[in-house]
Amino acid sequence: MKNELDGKLILSVYEKIIQHGEDHEDGKLYEGICAFSDIDGYTVYLKGSGVLLRFGFHNTYHLDYQHEKNKEDFLRKCFISLIRNCKEVMKRRVKAESKQQQAFINQVINELKSNPDKLDIIRENLSYYREQQFLKRGFLLAIERFDWVFEASNDVEQICAQILADDYIGKRLRRYPLLYKGILERTY
Repeated sequence: MKNELDGKLILSVYEKIIQHGEDHEDGKLYEGICAFSDIDGYTVYLKGSGVLLRFGFHNTYHLDYQHEKNKEDFLRKCFISLIRNCKEVMKRRVKAESKQQQAFINQVINELKSNPDKLDIIRENLSYYREQQFLKRGFLLAIERFDWVFEASNDVEQICAQILADDYIGKRLRRYPLLYKGILERTY
């Protein structure tokens, strides 16, 4: 679990829940996630789906949960609540990976924007690779995060913005080019 969540992502989710949530006995409630802080404001909490996330000093966090399924459901809800209400968080990345990888991702983004129906190719790739028996944990996480993106939105602009986002999820989505297999037409 170490370093799985980006501190900026946690704080962005917290802020969106505080801004858009309804009053609740603990704080603000939005899409099944409750956000609140301690008295001095140094520690913020997100609670829902049987999980308590404590985010505090020096960008450290701790998740309390009984079952792995609870954690995954909680993280999905947090991400979806963020992407549905926060286009400004999904900024174009500043730091590029390799020039070749950056060029490839930019070509994929341009192709997706000009042909939104090619999002189905990504969905097919996700289904195909999800069924493979021996995949790296990181690749499986990328598939799961892409599922979250598609669950949150079908808008090609939002999906492309999330792919390019300079956050944990955007970096994870860009790390595995096989997810985009078939998007670009190759002429040799």
